[in-house]
Amino acid sequence: MARGANAGPSYFDGTKIGNTQKKFLWLAALVYFFDQMDNGTFSYAVPALIKNWGITTAQVAHVNSLNYFGMFLGAVFGGWLSDRIGRKKAMLTGILTFSLGSLGNAFATSFPVMAGARLVTGFGVVATVIVAMVYIAEMLPSENRGRYQSLTIACGTIGIPMCALFARWVVPMGPETWRYVFVLGSCGIFLALLGFFWFKESPRWLVSKGRIEEAENLVEEITGQKVDLRAVSIKEVKKVGNIEALRVMFSKEYIKRTLVLGTLGLGINLGIFFIGTFYTTMLTKIGLPVATVLTIAAISDWGSPAGDLTSSFFVDKGGRKIPIVVFCVIAGALSIVCGMSTLPILVVITLTVHRIFRAGSLVMFWSYLAESFPTHIRSNASGFVFGSGRLAAALSQFALPVLWANYGWAGLNTINGLFFILPAILVLFLGEKTGKRTLEELNEERTGSATA
Repeated sequence: MARGANAGPSYFDGTKIGNTQKKFLWLAALVYFFDQMDNGTFSYAVPALIKNWGITTAQVAHVNSLNYFGMFLGAVFGGWLSDRIGRKKAMLTGILTFSLGSLGNAFATSFPVMAGARLVTGFGVVATVIVAMVYIAEMLPSENRGRYQSLTIACGTIGIPMCALFARWVVPMGPETWRYVFVLGSCGIFLALLGFFWFKESPRWLVSKGRIEEAENLVEEITGQKVDLRAVSIKEVKKVGNIEALRVMFSKEYIKRTLVLGTLGLGINLGIFFIGTFYTTMLTKIGLPVATVLTIAAISDWGSPAGDLTSSFFVDKGGRKIPIVVFCVIAGALSIVCGMSTLPILVVITLTVHRIFRAGSLVMFWSYLAESFPTHIRSNASGFVFGSGRLAAALSQFALPVLWANYGWAGLNTINGLFFILPAILVLFLGEKTGKRTLEELNEERTGSATA
């Protein structure tokens, strides 16, 4: 199974997906299910909180900002922790964190407690996402890792519309029934126990720590084939901290990748989160009844799993970057069109299709990002890039009330559309093709040694 020393070890490349991999992919899908559910719980509760707690638009933006800031911290810390203690332990830590944060929301009795719990939830959600996207990239063959990433997330993001349907049913029942939405989100805590037994450590991470024999045994256990990983260079193992990750990211070998990926990540994150959790608030503000708003959310949220599923047919084509560009441009155009009408039927149609391409662009970006840096900094670098986008989303929330007051529904949707379109143009001309290439190949062309 091993390739020549110059090409580096193949790990799982050229092999079929085994039972062990299928098992952790299903578990990863369940993790994404609760992870993505927690991501949207607050937006479903907002109409009831505005009505019963009397919170303002500025307070909604403040909570969203704290949630996104927590995501930034989770991205950076999750990446660092993953490179320090391993993918498995870091993922289990993230699952426990976002589940407990959601439970804290369910029992919140004041606005400050609610805001603090949202920060913790955001931290855990993105810490889990960062580790999961790196883990899947490292544990699957290069021939179809993007497709399985998309399919796994497609199964997981069913949690978004399922939570919306649950909220549509339970929130109107009474002034305090919104709490059940957060209780549902906290059920992900039970997956941590299952993950303790089902998740295997990444062999690439083990190799990066010099644990060659352990990695070889694990690859053999998963694939049934022996592999020689002694050819792997571990000369960079001694430094895996945040400073070292930044040094490599902005070195002459990687600075172009870093800037292109950073710009794309910034655009997609802003495109999704700038007004993503503000949609229900905006629709309420333009005069739609709470029941209608929750119905629009329940329908349009099906666009997320549909988009992830759709992307699985395209993600491994065009060197990864071409489908990303196409999905981003379409998502941006549909956001602009959505702002042209306030009729519920037109809003729900354009918003649903927009979310199909929005979700597809994000999941393809995850694959694109995870395979663009060498193993010893992969989680750290992914965390910095992804986290920077969430930090920008956090800061953007402070501008939302002012922008809403001045530009309204149409203006915010237009700005949102440009967040997708402008970075896509940059990727079209400067982005690198990474699809269907081994992680070792991608790293070797930059460093001249197979350290991935």
